[in-house]
Amino acid sequence: MTNYKEEDENISILIVEDNPDHSTLARAAFANNNDWSIETASSLEEAFAKTCKKNYDVVLLDYILPDGSGFDLIDWLKKESSVIMMTGQGSEQVAAESFRSGVTNYVVKDCLFRHNLLVAVEHIIGSRKMVEHSHLN
Repeated sequence: MTNYKEEDENISILIVEDNPDHSTLARAAFANNNDWSIETASSLEEAFAKTCKKNYDVVLLDYILPDGSGFDLIDWLKKESSVIMMTGQGSEQVAAESFRSGVTNYVVKDCLFRHNLLVAVEHIIGSRKMVEHSHLN
């Protein structure tokens, strides 16, 4: 049986966030997962360019970006990636719209941001492992 660390080596995450402080906080949430590949983009245009070249396991997508809404990228992303919408503009309306658009999870940028982000990503990874394991049996 492989251990948790070996199973996680190939996890790739794209953080789409225009605020450098929030991007740093998001990266810090994964500081203990050195084997995970983490990249950043600060605009929809940059995120689109990166996702055209590479498939990411998880995309952490800011709701409001300088060149549009995170929703402008969701249809493209959800084909290959699990999407977590991140917002400082947390409201029931934004959360509902996020889930209707196909995001996997929704995290508000508050005092629990780093913790909730890590929990959301670990849940996605755990769910994928369960699906992969069930296909092997």
